[in-house]
Amino acid sequence: FDLSVCLFHAMFGGECRPVEFANMRPSHYLDDFPDFLKAHDIDDPYDGELFKAASKIFWSNVAHYNVTTESCSRMCPNRYANFTI
Repeated sequence: FDLSVCLFHAMFGGECRPVEFANMRPSHYLDDFPDFLKAHDIDDPYDGELFKAASKIFWSNVAHYNVTTESCSRMCPNRYANFTI
């Protein structure tokens, strides 16, 4: 999530603010959720394709705007952010 905030600022400018890195919707995700779906024979034919397309655009933009761990740390100096690429 933090990387997407950094990418947004690389693309559109503006100052990063600490509130952008706060978890506004905390929840408890199941680590084994994909296994749960497989075990119960649940298949969403659209979600996987949509995720692949969105992921391709995201990583293409990361490369195009030269977003790196270092550039994010400079652009958004926030000690709580995690810019792992």
